[in-house]
Amino acid sequence: MPNLRTSIENMKTRVQIFKKVDNKNVKPPRCYTTPYEENKTNIDKYGILNHIEEVEAKTDEEYIKIANRKLEELNKITDTLSLTLLGDYQMHRGVIIPLKREDLNLNDKYLIKSSDHTISDSKETVTIKIEKFTGALD
Repeated sequence: MPNLRTSIENMKTRVQIFKKVDNKNVKPPRCYTTPYEENKTNIDKYGILNHIEEVEAKTDEEYIKIANRKLEELNKITDTLSLTLLGDYQMHRGVIIPLKREDLNLNDKYLIKSSDHTISDSKETVTIKIEKFTGALD
């Protein structure tokens, strides 16, 4: 039986990117914080859920791009669906699968977040946890 779980557990509403510094005794590192106005709706609804990351970048524009890309990636509610299917050794964490199940209203690409393979007698099943894949395929 499919199980759907909606969560803000991994959601972030603000991102701060710091310049990586080797010697902590030097002046404070450069920092870029995503503006409140760009994410006002989610901050007002869920509060400030902060993500801090140190990166190596050469220009201020790179810091801004990194922060905005990270906010776009993390600023979402996740719907995780758990399904038990016939087993396939290729179904493991990190794999993107196309899935069409009209009974569950699924018709898109999904990222496998975890998988658990079981073999009983001559039948293999796999229980996978998936979420809708929103990234770009290279």
